[in-house]
Amino acid sequence: MKPVFQTTFGDGKGNCLSAALASLLEWDIEDVPNFSEYGGRFWPVFWEWMQEHNLGWMRLEPTPGNVPNGYHLICVKSPRGDFYHELVGFNGEPVHDPYPGGNCQNEGIYKYDLVYPLDLSKPIGNKA
Repeated sequence: MKPVFQTTFGDGKGNCLSAALASLLEWDIEDVPNFSEYGGRFWPVFWEWMQEHNLGWMRLEPTPGNVPNGYHLICVKSPRGDFYHELVGFNGEPVHDPYPGGNCQNEGIYKYDLVYPLDLSKPIGNKA
């Protein structure tokens, strides 16, 4: 995991998800689109990009005994407004907040987000 920080901020504008994905993949922020820029097309663009890069996504409820192992993402309620914010987690605990100066809040975990390869016989990526 390489800590990457978001470069745009605010509800409907921020790229915390992009920064969290870049952190997990150890890429630069420029290698991951700011999906928020696509407004109502956020999810279709996100899913297409994930598939193009051989990546899958699974969302888990934060219930007792349902804590992921290894690196993953954690979706939390943002302390800066009425919207969600994405962190990088390890074994269920926040380890990197992509918000500059962020404090990895672990109160109010909304979901655990797992990122995984779709096809283990193919590389992840295709940044070129």
